[in-house]
Amino acid sequence: MRSISRRERSEAQLKEERLINWKVEILQQHLRKVIALRSNDNKVATTPLKYSAHDKTPLDEVAEVIYLPKFCEKSFAQADDHKKVKIEQQVVSQLRNYVAIIASYYHNNPTPVTSQ
Repeated sequence: MRSISRRERSEAQLKEERLINWKVEILQQHLRKVIALRSNDNKVATTPLKYSAHDKTPLDEVAEVIYLPKFCEKSFAQADDHKKVKIEQQVVSQLRNYVAIIASYYHNNPTPVTSQ
C-alpha cells in the first residue's frame, strides 16, 4: 500500500478548500434569494408556538395542515435584486464552518498506482 506524500496531502487540502469556498458561495446565493423573497413579501404565514401539556404524546402534536404563503409573482420578480442583499460576516463564517464540518467527513481517495 502506498502512503500519501506531503505534496499530495497539501494538494488535497487546497482542493478541499476550493470546494468549500465554492459551496459556500453557492449557498450564499440561495440565502440571498430567500432573504430577498422574504423582504418583498411581508405576509409570511407563521404558526404560533403553543406550549403542550405533559400528558400529550408527540403524535398528538402533529399538525394535519401546514399553511404556506401563497405564491406571489410580483414578489418573485422583485427577488432579482438578491445580488444586492448583504449577508453579515458572522453568518458567512457560520455557513463556512458548517460546510467545512460536512466536508471533513469525506476522505480523499488516492488514485491507484498503475505499473507500467
